Parts: sequence; structure tokens; C-alpha cells
Amino acid sequence: MTKRDPCARIEPPDGPEAPIRRPVTLPDPTRLLPVAALACLLAARSLQGVPSGLLFGTGLLLLAAWPGARLASMRRRGTMAPGRENRALLVAVTVPAALAVLVAAVAIRAPGERSGSHVVEDIGFDPVLGHGPLPVPGTDPSTTVGERRHVPDPSRDPALLLGDSVLFGWGLPDEQTAARFLDGRLPGLQVLNASVSGYSPEQYLLYLDEILRRPGMRPRIVVLGLYAGNDYHSCGTSNWRGHSKPVYEVRDGGIAPWRSVTPAWNCVDLMGGSLLMKPFWRWKEGAEAFVNAACGNRVLREPEHEQVVRGLLRAIRDRAEKSGTRLLVLLLPDRNDLDDRATEYRRTLSRHDLLARILREEGLDAVAFADTLREPGRDLDELFLPGDAAHYAPTGQRLLADVLEREIRRRLEGEPR
Repeated sequence: MTKRDPCARIEPPDGPEAPIRRPVTLPDPTRLLPVAALACLLAARSLQGVPSGLLFGTGLLLLAAWPGARLASMRRRGTMAPGRENRALLVAVTVPAALAVLVAAVAIRAPGERSGSHVVEDIGFDPVLGHGPLPVPGTDPSTTVGERRHVPDPSRDPALLLGDSVLFGWGLPDEQTAARFLDGRLPGLQVLNASVSGYSPEQYLLYLDEILRRPGMRPRIVVLGLYAGNDYHSCGTSNWRGHSKPVYEVRDGGIAPWRSVTPAWNCVDLMGGSLLMKPFWRWKEGAEAFVNAACGNRVLREPEHEQVVRGLLRAIRDRAEKSGTRLLVLLLPDRNDLDDRATEYRRTLSRHDLLARILREEGLDAVAFADTLREPGRDLDELFLPGDAAHYAPTGQRLLADVLEREIRRRLEGEPR
């Protein structure tokens, strides 16, 4: 037997150059959870209806699960820094709880009216118009028009008044509105108030089209009440005070709806009417901007905005002419448009002069109610509701009826029925 030299070097079993083996460490997949959550939330902004809701819910669940999953992963891997486990546990509990409170605040409907807005009764969701008059129980909604739900009389030709809350006569009973004052003054005509609070030019077009498609509905004249205070602004966004609404955009040399219908489950209505947003409606512009950003709404910029307004007014005229109906545009001013001292409003917010120019350049038959309101001896305090720069008092509604009677007679006298 060969004796081994005790001083000889003992080689390792794998040879002198064998590297030291370390366990393979895979990347921590929990680091991807917030990225996946953010991707789901961003994707939800660009979709509508059920797919948007599913992605939104998935994003929130991933975000809520992330702190707990991260804590469990660090414990399993033994990578938790000394003394930080309690802090990580607190985050793992707090984040899901905060998200649960947030979801509840969005899901719970806020009671009462929104600050800075007026109460709109009997108005509900409409997939095409955004919102519209709710049907009266026991009646066919196609047999009435407008928020006042006027019923056409088949023995008389209709004269249709179409506008927003100004021509609707907000704050007044039906018998004190221009439509009721005017009804009976025009022989053979029934004046129907088809106005709906909160509508703007794209909804005027869509609602007029819906009315004119009804059997037997052929108005002799349609009076379009174009309110200079917010009609221009409102048709540039898909969000009206937290209510989803249609909006048009420039496309292929013309205008087209941004989307054809609004799903019943949509971010704007969900956020706008939530308990979370209720205190913020005191600052209407800021609240609308937040909902726009959160929901990925379509907001028009100039010059596209003006191009869309022009296209909508032309489309309304063309739709009326297609049915053999004359269109008269009634430009309704804000009270500040009549006050030379309201220089800041006229410089930044007023669109009265711009709308007047658009109507003139597009060749639409139009009457400016401001010309009558500026006549010497007019007391604006008697014509407008107290503290309200948009809506008329009964005296103002009667004056509006006088102007409409004169202008409608001028246009219809001598025309065959």
C-alpha cells in the first residue's frame, strides 16, 4: 500500500477550478403587480361599459393585493430588513382598506342636488342623448316631447321650440313659459316645448332627428334656442356636470360622433354622482376637469371646437329642411352679455358674438334676443329670475313670446300648409 504524504495538497472532488454553486434566485413577481394594476386602470379609461368595469376592478384588486403579496414574498425569501416587518404589515393592511373606502365612496350615490347646479327632475339616462325625459308611467314616451312632456294635437300643425333649460323655462310652472304664452297666438299652430335642461347643440341635433322620425310629426317651424352662456362650451366635452353626454369631433372632412352610444355603466355617471365627488361640485370647473382626467373624456380644443359647432348647426338646418321644416335660430344671451361692466366675463367666457358671427357666416336664419333686451326702458331685474343670469322671469318669458310671435308670423305668412 502506498503511503500518502501528509503535506500533499488535497484537491476538491470536482477539481481545482470548480466554481462555488449558489442557489438560483428568480425575480420577485410581486414587483410586477403595481405595473399590471396601472396598465389595467389606464386601459379602463379608453373603454366603456362592462370591459371598462372589469379592467377597472381588476386594477384595483391587483393594487390592493400588492402590499400583502410583497410582504409574503419577502418573508419567504428572507429578504426582509430587520425592524421593517411591522411597517410592511401596516402598509399591507392600510392600502386595501383605503382602496375599499375609495370604491365605496365612488359606488355610493350622493343624495340631494349638486352644488352649483339646479335640480333636474324626471330626467334619466339615455344611451344616445346622454340624458333625457323619463317616460311618464302608463304613457308611450313617443307621444310626448321635451322635459315638459307636451302632447301633440293632431288637429293642429306643430311649432317646435327646442333648447335647454333657458327655453324650457327653468324655475317656472309650465303656464308661465314662452311656449305657453305663445300657444294660441298663431292660428292653426300648436306650440310644443321640446326643450330639455342641460342639452347643447349635439343633443339638439339628435333629439330633433328622433322627433322628426316619429309618424305624423311634421312641424311647420322649429325654433332652436341657442344659449350663449354655455351651449358653445357644453358641446365641446362628453361630460356635463358629471353626466355622460355625446360629443362630436372632426373626422374625414366632416363631423361624427366620438362614440355612437353611451353604455349605462360609464365612468362619468359613476364618478359624477358619487359620494366621493359631492363636496367638490362646489367648484364646478375643477370637478368637471377631475372627472375628465379620471375617465379619459373627449374634450375639444380650438379650432376643432368651432368647426364642430359650425358642423352641428349646419346639420340641424339640413335635418329640418329634409323634413320640409323651416328652422329659426333664436340666440339667447346671458345677462352678463348685456352688461358693459362685465368686461371679464365678456373677455373670457362669453360666446355671444362668436355664435352670432357663426350663424351669419353659415347663412342660418337667426334672431338675436339681445337686441330686444337692450332696447331703452328694459329693466333686466324684471326680466331675469333673481340672482340668475341665464333664466328668465315670467315677464322675460312673455317678452320672448312676443318676439317669437312676430318673427314666426313674418316667416310663415303666405306659406302653404
